[in-house]
Amino acid sequence: MKLCLIGDAKNIHIRRRAEFFAGIGYDVHVISFSNYDIPKTKVHLLHSVLPTKLKYFGVIFSALNKIDSIQPDVIDVHYLTGFGFIGSFIPKKYPVVATAWGSDVLVSTYRSFFLRHVVQRISARADKIVSVSKQITQRLKDLDVDQKKVETFPMGVDLQKFQCQKFFTKQEKKLPFTVISTRWLEPIYNIGLLIDAIALVVEKNKNFHFMIVGDGSLRSKYEQLIEEKKIREYVTFTGKIDHTQLIKLLADADVYVTTSLSDGTSESLLEAMASGLFPIATNIPANSGWIRHGENGVLIPINDPHKLAEYLLIAYEDEKLRKRAVEENLKIIVEKGNLHKNMGRLSGIYESLVR
Repeated sequence: MKLCLIGDAKNIHIRRRAEFFAGIGYDVHVISFSNYDIPKTKVHLLHSVLPTKLKYFGVIFSALNKIDSIQPDVIDVHYLTGFGFIGSFIPKKYPVVATAWGSDVLVSTYRSFFLRHVVQRISARADKIVSVSKQITQRLKDLDVDQKKVETFPMGVDLQKFQCQKFFTKQEKKLPFTVISTRWLEPIYNIGLLIDAIALVVEKNKNFHFMIVGDGSLRSKYEQLIEEKKIREYVTFTGKIDHTQLIKLLADADVYVTTSLSDGTSESLLEAMASGLFPIATNIPANSGWIRHGENGVLIPINDPHKLAEYLLIAYEDEKLRKRAVEENLKIIVEKGNLHKNMGRLSGIYESLVR
């Protein structure tokens, strides 16, 4: 089958989907503004002379020409805003799947009448819509999107790569106790909450170290904040890292923290759960759908560093709590967050559209 993905080739979701389907024999193409070397995948570049916010208007005909040259069996458009605008012009002769990831539906449709219209337009054009979380599906329902088109499931985690080795062998508590965050350093991910909590934690227990993984527009601000709070020795900023490095860092950590203000399904959270980390997450629908407070992790307010610090200290002391959460989370990921199982479901959707 010839599959054409329309989205940012540098985006991890696009890359993983392309790699998976190329790996099982699909002929995979990506139409994107940015280039990226994805194994067994051909990237077709779009070029727009318009400003960033208008760039999608300038490439509609170019994108349609590229689609005609590829002649795909199925097109999968990623993010219902932006690339969804391009996707809404695709001729009916091509089956279209539209994949909604989070902020494209949960944030943009509240902030902009135009983007709300774009989401409704691509949803009307698409033959199937893949939503990665129940709250995205509910928002699409609120926007009068035909629910018969919508399939709800996350992308999932490659359990051959993310494997838990914790608690399987008896070992002394290692120090420092490592806490990791793997979200981008952008406003929506609210990393300032974690930094405020770090200062509170190390006042009471200095056996902690915090790994802040990723990059973003707020990195210099956060690094300055670390210096101002005099907690630099307890924090490492890794910058952007590759997948292999991420797997190792997760394997070596004890607790995972996500302070996001909004999400679809956080693949970062699922990776941490699969790797055997104790999850502490903001109490938003995307996280409460995976974490039952006090059972397989804890949920915290989006603006309370004292509560986050409290639960970090509890996680340090209570190994039984962490072990119980790890065991439960592995069951959850195998059942609901298995990449191969979920991509098999997506493959079924693709194939149903070309019969």
